[in-house]
Amino acid sequence: MNRCFFITGTDTDVGKTVVSCIMLKKASNVGYTTVGYKPVSTGISEKSSLNFINSDISLLRKYSDLKLSDSEISPIVFSQKTSPNIASRINGREINLEVINFGLENLKRKADFIVVEGVGGWYTPLSFDMKISDWVKSREIPIILTVSFKIGCINHALLTVEAVQNSNLKIVGWVANRFSLEKKFHSNYFYSLLHMIPYPCIGIIPDISDWQSYPMEKYIKSRYIF
Repeated sequence: MNRCFFITGTDTDVGKTVVSCIMLKKASNVGYTTVGYKPVSTGISEKSSLNFINSDISLLRKYSDLKLSDSEISPIVFSQKTSPNIASRINGREINLEVINFGLENLKRKADFIVVEGVGGWYTPLSFDMKISDWVKSREIPIILTVSFKIGCINHALLTVEAVQNSNLKIVGWVANRFSLEKKFHSNYFYSLLHMIPYPCIGIIPDISDWQSYPMEKYIKSRYIF
């Protein structure tokens, strides 16, 4: 039986990839065959002599047990770092849900633990008529919310939780990302969210820039996932 989770965030650049990679590492450590999946990717972060590279795809591939191609990990990629619906129109290339669904089913045949990373926030549009949340709802994937600790995070987190609840999807819990007791109000943000989000905090990831050098998987509580 596959275990599959969708990682959404309160916004873009809030640490969804970090949370996804940590979950993949933790699941691998307890015996699952893991793979990360990002249905739609936008933005090129660096260029090699052979091709363009997206850092999210590279990290998901690195932390997956299965060694797959970039197109298997992320079947739809746009070079522009913008909303998928805008990138789609710029390139004259529609985001085909059949391609996204085929990619997920392909991974389900190969792995028993799949982390699906979203693009942007919960309501990021794939077209004028469809959001990433609509696709997740059609697949009935349980949700884990990533909250990046900064001003405005309480409002963004509560809005996202309410939106997911309105989709009638299961929320497994939320992860506090980039948390630091040394930063002003972070402890206040945390305790506010603990009382206001009706789902467990399943992880507290510290504010460490070089997160890959630390055993970060210890910060995710496995009892909520396995």
